[in-house]
Amino acid sequence: SEHGQLVRELAGHGDQVYGVAFDPAGLRLAAAGGDGTVRIWRVADGEPLLTLLGHEGPVAAVAFCPRGEQLFSGGADGTLRIWDEASGEAVACVAAHHTDLRCLAVDPRGRWIATGDGEGLIRLWSLADRLLLETLPGHRSHLVSLAFSSDGAWLASSSTDHSVRLWEMPSGRPRATLSGPASWLHRVCFSPDGRSLLCGGSDYSVRHWAVPEGTLLRKWVGYCNWMWWAEYSPDGRWIVSAGGDRTVRIWDAATGRLHRTLRGHHAWVLSAVFSASYDAAGSRIASAGDESIHLWDAASGRKVATLRGHRGEVLCLQWSPTAPLLASGGSDYSLRLWEPLHQEATAVLSGHRDWVRSLAFDPRGRRIASGSHDRTVRLWDVANGTCSLVLDRFEAWVWGVAFTPDGNHLVTASGTDLSLWDLRQGTAVRRFPGHTSWIRTLAVSNDGRWLASGSSDGAVHLWDLSHRDLLWSCTGHSDQVLSVRFSPDGARVVSGSADETVRIWERRSGSCEGTLRAEGLYAGTRISGVRGLASAARESMLALGARED
Repeated sequence: SEHGQLVRELAGHGDQVYGVAFDPAGLRLAAAGGDGTVRIWRVADGEPLLTLLGHEGPVAAVAFCPRGEQLFSGGADGTLRIWDEASGEAVACVAAHHTDLRCLAVDPRGRWIATGDGEGLIRLWSLADRLLLETLPGHRSHLVSLAFSSDGAWLASSSTDHSVRLWEMPSGRPRATLSGPASWLHRVCFSPDGRSLLCGGSDYSVRHWAVPEGTLLRKWVGYCNWMWWAEYSPDGRWIVSAGGDRTVRIWDAATGRLHRTLRGHHAWVLSAVFSASYDAAGSRIASAGDESIHLWDAASGRKVATLRGHRGEVLCLQWSPTAPLLASGGSDYSLRLWEPLHQEATAVLSGHRDWVRSLAFDPRGRRIASGSHDRTVRLWDVANGTCSLVLDRFEAWVWGVAFTPDGNHLVTASGTDLSLWDLRQGTAVRRFPGHTSWIRTLAVSNDGRWLASGSSDGAVHLWDLSHRDLLWSCTGHSDQVLSVRFSPDGARVVSGSADETVRIWERRSGSCEGTLRAEGLYAGTRISGVRGLASAARESMLALGARED
């Protein structure tokens, strides 16, 4: 901890790790995995000690009891499981929630355990007999984090509804609602004396509140520029990228030069998509990431409309290929259809029980496929908004969906599984093995011959869709790949990554033809001779574009 160096890497999970916890003595580390397991390692030498099996689906959270002899875990199956830490035997299984359990916290004095779910409910349980004491409503969206103060007198909760709430224990009475940023809130943490509370947000800030007053004491702001999305314009001239720095950028696809930066979002931008030129108004760009969708004139960069209606972050966007119609999916579990000339959604499609993460129109624009964290894919009729098919044979979140050009087949990405489905039969007819980490994105070329996929280990794969052959795999990105798209002619693949770059790949060879990188926060700033800068601050500024010449 003194030098910030990597001491040891602990391997074993076959999927993403969602939560970790040290035992009270700091001798063991437990981790919750998307592969449905809880794993325990010895900290001193990284020796794996136990693998705990029992959850039906991903495990989202783990915590040790204050004395360390028991371990608690919660997962997508809605259960709270209690394990004997020494033997790994299951002590109890509590059906804690009707939906997925997202987070948990144990009272430091060993009296209570709190659990939070995907619908915003918090439940307080007696640790001695595992009886339900209180249900705490109030949050409007799923829970992200729970924490008790050191004396157990207060419980704090954070949610994707942009708020932190403070509750008195053991009554569960709400004491304060702390307004956060217009973005997701992450982990909450009390100070050792319990008199203040910290919480980080996806607007790159950390907020510090007084307890129990709830007054904001200070706010620290940092910087993030993940490339959440990248795709070509319909004519192939431009590449649009959506960034963690709350901007949309338009790049010249031929030269790689930045053409224009669009600003107006208040949180990271998760998606930005070009429309076709349906009329004299020309092409539009739709972008989203907070609760609103911005529409921009692609030629001038002027914002022409803001669409509001989702009750949570808008996670994905897709234009119809045949009509001026925009589809959006969000953390409020809904899909919405919009016409550019209207400021309200023309249809709201409900049915998913968790975030809608991916969307795709069929080639005729008559149907929409949606992939969700509820581990289903739904097929919707655009004309009447009805759901005509549900694919529910997935073991993990569905991050990507894409139609083939005939409209009869759909490619899906869920966990490490990449599959081709026959929609007439509702069955998977082909699988594409090769990824060892979660697949975050996929795309099918316009001619239907090629399939591209990107995963959380930084790899981009290209497949022959007909023969299932893996043609190449490129690992040029140093962090997870969040977006892949083909150029209109299928000659190139563009990928966006959490390493803050967009890369252009030649489809035949897999060679990288260019890397697009946005300027850092301090680009061009000269810091030579500046006094009072700590070495860590100086290094951070240089990493963000500052100069010492």
